[in-house]
Amino acid sequence: MDASHPIFNTPDKVELVYEEIDTPDHYARYPEGPALGKKLKVWRVHGKLRAKDYGLVSDGYGFDDSPDCEYISGGVNSKGPRSVALGRQGNFFLWGFSAPPGDMTDQAKRVFVNTLVYMKQFDGQRPLGQKAGRARGWAYVFAHWLGDDHLSQYAKKSFGARELEESGGDPKKMAALLKRHDGFLRHDNGWTIDRDALALGLANRDPALLERCVSLLEKGEDRERALRLLRRYTGEEHGDAKAWRRWFEARKDRLYFTDTGGFVFKARSRRSSR
Repeated sequence: MDASHPIFNTPDKVELVYEEIDTPDHYARYPEGPALGKKLKVWRVHGKLRAKDYGLVSDGYGFDDSPDCEYISGGVNSKGPRSVALGRQGNFFLWGFSAPPGDMTDQAKRVFVNTLVYMKQFDGQRPLGQKAGRARGWAYVFAHWLGDDHLSQYAKKSFGARELEESGGDPKKMAALLKRHDGFLRHDNGWTIDRDALALGLANRDPALLERCVSLLEKGEDRERALRLLRRYTGEEHGDAKAWRRWFEARKDRLYFTDTGGFVFKARSRRSSR
């Protein structure tokens, strides 16, 4: 939880009181699980509810890979330790806890009011994009699951053949392979390392990769690889080097890379903020 976030501090400074709970057993199935320990430090949003109800969390891996998104806090849930319970996308705020204000703790009520104040500045700001798939953080989850008797076969189907061969299907070796090549991971019928980007030595989320590819086209060098990468990471189709250069120069200061948006570069509108 980011306790420095404005929703905890303004206009009402909320002194958060923490307590400890047992770490949910199923959190051990995630890469972050072993480091959590037996107890979790938590902030209570509500007590026992008058009627059984369920909250809502969002996938935390890649939640904030768009510049209009903020991951503020997780919450105890049935999914995993990275799931988002408090977060923002554009002018939408996810308050994932199910309790109505009348059942919230006094602290939570004050944070809820702060949240309403905070969100006023985003009135009319539409989200930049929609989720199209999972972020590369999930590759490490599947690597972890390679060592789970119940999930290993499912996990193996989530990787490319070359990655399985290089790691031998071993969870630790796979995690190490992924970590060494984190900037080159993508999802293409399974988690795989982009050998084209690796050959150029530039991460697929680095705008310098697009610059290099356009330059290669202009020089007439490694043309096929350059075009593959440009098409793969922009979703665009332009006729020649001059057209690609115009496209890139018009957007280079506004580009951002999104895993969850489809492993592509997108450009913020000139009027978008944050």
